[in-house]
Amino acid sequence: MKRVFCVVVLMCAAITASAVERVFIPLSPTEFSEGFNRAARFYKLKYRLPFWPAKTGKFSAIIAPGITVAVVGIDKGDAIDRITINCKVPDGCEQGIVAAALAVDPNIDMKAFGTYMAQRLQGQMEGQSMQQNGIYYFVDAGKKAGGIEMIIEANDEND
Repeated sequence: MKRVFCVVVLMCAAITASAVERVFIPLSPTEFSEGFNRAARFYKLKYRLPFWPAKTGKFSAIIAPGITVAVVGIDKGDAIDRITINCKVPDGCEQGIVAAALAVDPNIDMKAFGTYMAQRLQGQMEGQSMQQNGIYYFVDAGKKAGGIEMIIEANDEND
């Protein structure tokens, strides 16, 4: 009886685990770095990312003193797990965040994104994220972050 119960529990766990599938940003690190630079040029921003190869691994670059952009490439570099923009200084941080958001989704509603950013930077909407076009954006402007941090991930929920 114990053996049958264990088998049933293990089968349920296996079925549950296989039904949960993570969703990733459908860009390679190369496509993201190129998109970031394209958005930065278009909006005449001073930041640029280096060329990042389309492969699995963590890539990061300091785009200005105190501002770092990091990407985790997965699935042999065909997708991105997470993008993080970390700003230890406020000057220019929003420009880097905007370029990253546009690199991920050129069709992002910039008015809604700007409103979300402004509210989060003013300490409003504590712990809330913005979701748009299958992408999840979260800004942490608290003391825990040590400055301003934006996390961009894929979201498997519909808008």
